[in-house]
Amino acid sequence: MSRDSTPLVIGIGNSFRGDDAIGQCIAEEIKKKSKIDVDILLSEGDGMDLINQWETREIVYVIDAVESMGDPGTIHIIDLSHRQLAKDLRSASTHQFDLVKAIALSKTTDRLPLRMIICAIEAEQLGWVEGVTARVSQAGTKLAEHILQELDADRERSEECSDP
Repeated sequence: MSRDSTPLVIGIGNSFRGDDAIGQCIAEEIKKKSKIDVDILLSEGDGMDLINQWETREIVYVIDAVESMGDPGTIHIIDLSHRQLAKDLRSASTHQFDLVKAIALSKTTDRLPLRMIICAIEAEQLGWVEGVTARVSQAGTKLAEHILQELDADRERSEECSDP
């Protein structure tokens, strides 16, 4: 299978569930600020849709709000080519077949991208309200800058590998 080398950034969330919107907010920020060609997908977190989007990609960044008993605003960055998701890291998605389950199915069916980086922020408020809390918003700004730097570094590594 040939793979698309354009990085894909998936922002997962629901703008009516408080901090759950942070994944989509960060993805939109990356779209505005990225200096390189990057595809952005805003998703509500349906697992099968996620698999269909990432299975043909080389590099995918997935951004989501999580609940794992950590302090609100805590950032987790997990490169699945180096380690597995923590068992207590749960997506804030309301979907039955969520990100964690989609990753597990993708592993068993060989549908993961070559490199997948999960970027998650501990949520503070996941009720049916609009707006992200201040701590999560501040963490989102830091995470967006980190991902932008990583995208630039990925591009530079790619260019180095293609130079004769």
